[in-house]
Amino acid sequence: MTHATGGSAVYRYNGAGQRIYKNVNGTVEHYVMNGSEPIAVLNADGTLRYWITAFGRAEKSGSSYVAYYYLKDHLGSTRVVMKEDGTRVEGYDYEPWGGIMPGRSYASGSNTKEKFTGKERDAEIKRSADSRSVAK
Repeated sequence: MTHATGGSAVYRYNGAGQRIYKNVNGTVEHYVMNGSEPIAVLNADGTLRYWITAFGRAEKSGSSYVAYYYLKDHLGSTRVVMKEDGTRVEGYDYEPWGGIMPGRSYASGSNTKEKFTGKERDAEIKRSADSRSVAK
């Protein structure tokens, strides 16, 4: 598929419809599943990119990990992301169909993929990973 900036994107899903592979312009991500839940994302060479946890994610930073906590609303949408030191690094308000409200978002140094209803948003094609909702 050709994405918004003219590059290429390839996605692969398992039999249950869950994403297990993503390649955008040669940047590869492999999703490690535990039953129906993704638990980690690996780079093409098999090194860890980040853990997906009950509280958010833990990203590899040198020889240690940095925790990012997701504060979610009643739909499971990520509203605020806080770094382990308590710093607010992201905040989002959503339109009823999942688009991020213009002028009502904040992002600084983090790039959370899980947004509206907790689905991974693909910035390169402006869609959620379940492909049922198109975001602005």
